[in-house]
Amino acid sequence: ATSMWWCAMHYSMSCFRCLQKYEPDTGTPMQKFVHSAIFRGVVSIIIVVNAMTLGLMTQSRTQAVIAGKQASPMWDALETCFSCFFLLELLLRFAAERMSFLIGANWRWNYFDMLIVATSFVDLLAASAPNVSVSRILRIVQFVRILRVVRVMRFVKSLRLMLIQMLASMWHLVWIAFFLIFILYSSAIFFMSGITEAYPSAGEDMQALMHEYYGSVLETMLSLFMSVSGGDDWANRM
Repeated sequence: ATSMWWCAMHYSMSCFRCLQKYEPDTGTPMQKFVHSAIFRGVVSIIIVVNAMTLGLMTQSRTQAVIAGKQASPMWDALETCFSCFFLLELLLRFAAERMSFLIGANWRWNYFDMLIVATSFVDLLAASAPNVSVSRILRIVQFVRILRVVRVMRFVKSLRLMLIQMLASMWHLVWIAFFLIFILYSSAIFFMSGITEAYPSAGEDMQALMHEYYGSVLETMLSLFMSVSGGDDWANRM
């Protein structure tokens, strides 16, 4: 844990030095404050610390459940403090930028920040939800808060370029997925043609396996995908 905190602080200080290169020219004192390198540096450090705290909190809660103990209420109080801090930071930026906060050049990042802050408070409400099933569903949004670290990436040139390239390649990834599905579909048709010929002469146990793994095109595609991706072994599917 000590090494993790040290790496987080070292990374935060590097981000703080990079922020000084991107301090814009602003007008009002409020705008100068929220866009200053010091303010953004402090927020970036808090974001990284919050990300580290989420990992420690999840680990503590999991260990408490395994040990049959009650999780420490300190984590809920600490998470409440983080949520209030990020809500205050969001309100300060909105007060400084006003309508440009919603329709300005960085409106995508601002809406992203609002989503993260909203999910933080939803998770806090889920912790006190009386309905266990509702609580479990709401707490699924907890992992979204770790995406707040993406905000720090846009202040570091190399990380920002990497993020932009990843987003720009998403459409190509869609076509790659389509091509893989086409290969699985073609292979499934080929395998099912062989199943059709071999099924009448197979034993009852083999027929049951054929029906389970190759009973339809989708089941055949799933069996082939699991075999090539490590989800299952070829020996169990052949």
